[in-house]
Amino acid sequence: MTEGLVDYISNNQEKVLLIFDGYDEYRIGRNSEIYEIFSGNSLRSCCVLITTRISKADELRGGEDLHAEITGFSEVDREEFMRRFLDSEGVSNLQDHLERRNLEELAKVPLLLLFFCTLWKRGQSKHFPKTKTSLYIAIVQFILDHNQSEQSLPGYHEVASFKEILCEIGKVALQGLLKDDHLFEYSQLSDSVRCDESVFIGLLQITDYTEALRPVGMVSFIHKSIQEFLAAWYITYRCLLEGGNLGEIAKKFEECMALENVFPFLCGLSRNGALATFRHLKSVRMSDPLLDLSKTVPDEESETDAPLSDVTDRQRKFSDLVSNAFEEVELKGELSRACLDSLGSILLVSESFPDYLLVDTIDTNTWSLVSNESHGYFGHRPSTILRLYEIVKKLITEGSEVLKVAEFLEKFVHVFDCRRCDFSFVLCFRNGQVHLYITHVTHLCCENHARLIADNVVSSHSEHQSSRHLSLKFLKTLKCSFIEISMKSLGTAIKNCNHLEHIEVSYSNSSLSHILKHVSNPRRCSLSISYCSLTSKGAVELASLLPKFERVIRLSLSLAKCSAEAVTRLVASIKYNTLEDLELRK
Repeated sequence: MTEGLVDYISNNQEKVLLIFDGYDEYRIGRNSEIYEIFSGNSLRSCCVLITTRISKADELRGGEDLHAEITGFSEVDREEFMRRFLDSEGVSNLQDHLERRNLEELAKVPLLLLFFCTLWKRGQSKHFPKTKTSLYIAIVQFILDHNQSEQSLPGYHEVASFKEILCEIGKVALQGLLKDDHLFEYSQLSDSVRCDESVFIGLLQITDYTEALRPVGMVSFIHKSIQEFLAAWYITYRCLLEGGNLGEIAKKFEECMALENVFPFLCGLSRNGALATFRHLKSVRMSDPLLDLSKTVPDEESETDAPLSDVTDRQRKFSDLVSNAFEEVELKGELSRACLDSLGSILLVSESFPDYLLVDTIDTNTWSLVSNESHGYFGHRPSTILRLYEIVKKLITEGSEVLKVAEFLEKFVHVFDCRRCDFSFVLCFRNGQVHLYITHVTHLCCENHARLIADNVVSSHSEHQSSRHLSLKFLKTLKCSFIEISMKSLGTAIKNCNHLEHIEVSYSNSSLSHILKHVSNPRRCSLSISYCSLTSKGAVELASLLPKFERVIRLSLSLAKCSAEAVTRLVASIKYNTLEDLELRK
């Protein structure tokens, strides 16, 4: 900028609005004057507005006064847009289809929703693409058809006829994704692409056009998902066919995450692409110790009772990477084993984990299913447990011990009126037998479910031989409320749970002592008690039990029924710097 302009801005900061558009395309990032200005370290009194793609947003968060995000069409917007092209029945049917195929997120983008409406109007549900990959093939075909009609070219050609040119565009697309770059110079396109505008017009947009014999300047794809699809096209029809492998493209986990939406297209475009994807992801998992899930499941062969590790965010991302890729596979039965192998035969529960994958590989000697957290409700039923029951039911064979686990799960999800009780688990399938380990009781709020767990699931195999397939020995969390009658039997059930880390009891009474006195290792277990009404005897018992726990987080107690002596003893036992909430009522 000219010196006079800089001087004016510096001396009149309250009058100046600075707008920086496209921070994600500004390579210097944090080591720049732009970042210093936005952070308030320079030109502090100017009003500053900066835009960025979401990929670089984390660098800017924290110091802003206002944060806004473009989220695309809302549900109301989408419906209003669809009505421009379809009748009421068509709108309803397309909405249902997008929901079933998990395409609602893409439908928030107006341009992609336009394609969905056009394709639906042309083919209706019979011919509408069934997978995301086939949908994008149809979108590219639509763009090619439109371009050819605009330029009055004779005849129409299928996408396959443009395979080589699309590979050339896909090569640039892949390079951009690996660099987290969605804008590139026009000159990066090969001569064959630049000589055939009928292909790239519609797939690419020129953002900086100057008058010349050929377009010049900066180019981007009409949407990132188109860039990801064409990158997969290049890998499928150029790299893999010429003897290349995915290890040459993305060796590490972080590089794979840059291609997280490319892998599903690879699996959808060809069987070889799917095999290459799962083999590569297996090698990435084996080369990265932080992706190892073996410590999240029991080592029954060595018969050790070492505590199970919780699933990390990194491990969950990798599992989702594999699961999402498998969703696009057309011949799932043929590739189930390769997919499971890439995960080390340990599948993590997610909102859309492919449970049929486990049934397809029933002849595999060993696999495990791990749920490390509560996943909410499905139709007011614990969704994960309901799906778990459906899986186990399919594994039952004549005379199978699996039946005991299936009966327990069936009662848990179908027999009782309560639809709120929930737990996390590790399910191990070994040589035709199922072992279910409950790792976190995340919500236990009715007597029926409490009694079911206490009577059927034990903390040690040797203690109850008939229940050896149902175990609490790796239990880490117990959260219960509104249960009184079952406290004693539940306390007995957890007495050998040596890895218990957190107990949370709410809306209870003096019966909670039945649980607390059976905790085998209270020194490592945190305790929270909420809305508990105590008698004098209960207060004295709690006063004797509290000192055994080193970490008491919350105490909310009603002492209306307690004598003065009992209250004094209880209060004297409350000596915790870990305490976050203390409420003594009445």
